[in-house]
Amino acid sequence: MMVRHSAGIAVAALIIARPACAAFEAGSMHEVADLAPFTNLVASLDVASTPFNFPFDSALFTNSGFVRNVLDANGNPIAELDRTELRTDVYRVNQQTQLAPGGLTLEVGDMVFAYTIRLVSASGNTVSAVDEVQVAGANFLGTDSMDLGLLKARGFLTPSPGVVAPISSVSPAVPDDFSLFGLDGGQLEWNWFQSDPTQQLGNSETITLLMFTGQASIGSGFMNLAATLASSTGPFDPTVEAAPVLIPISFVVPTPGAATLVGLACLTALRRRR
Repeated sequence: MMVRHSAGIAVAALIIARPACAAFEAGSMHEVADLAPFTNLVASLDVASTPFNFPFDSALFTNSGFVRNVLDANGNPIAELDRTELRTDVYRVNQQTQLAPGGLTLEVGDMVFAYTIRLVSASGNTVSAVDEVQVAGANFLGTDSMDLGLLKARGFLTPSPGVVAPISSVSPAVPDDFSLFGLDGGQLEWNWFQSDPTQQLGNSETITLLMFTGQASIGSGFMNLAATLASSTGPFDPTVEAAPVLIPISFVVPTPGAATLVGLACLTALRRRR
């Protein structure tokens, strides 16, 4: 479902740039110390509890760079030692909260989708860092359609010392990494500096990425991860494709006329991909 290239990952679909049509904070990245004081946990999904098994492109690679394996003489995995961990926790806001002075205000009933990633421990057959994470959903890709109109902002939980947080923008041309797939769902990204693996999410490190939304239903989507070539030198696949996660969806179906107006207002030029 993704087009591979040296600097990261991209979805092989019509990706359209979208201005901040709702109240999405373009170019923002909110750091939160603790969600517990203003939220209740309402749903969770651990990838380990699903059939997902970090598949890889067997035509190009012998194993996944996100699973630490013992390899045979031909580079094929024969025993697993460790693997990347992925979990979604969904919270509902239970009291009005301002994330920072003058910053984003969350209302009672708003949602926070928290995506926790622990990157596999280091070995000669794993990636050493991740610089891009995508969360997405679209009916034509076999998942629920993520309602980008519900999104308010991105962020992350304060990481442990030494763990590098994502940056607010990889390019002035794409300030919020916020994209539609035509009129059916879309994706939100978190990125780290591409040129320096020491400024990315490293082996055995954990980060929790946050998606702040309005009131939403919970649906099934997917997550993609990628390492740059600088942190992936081996016979292993440097991407994770279509790992199951939870996403915000809406059951409100606009009339055809309303959908057309939304499309005209929100869809602009083809999104520049790096």
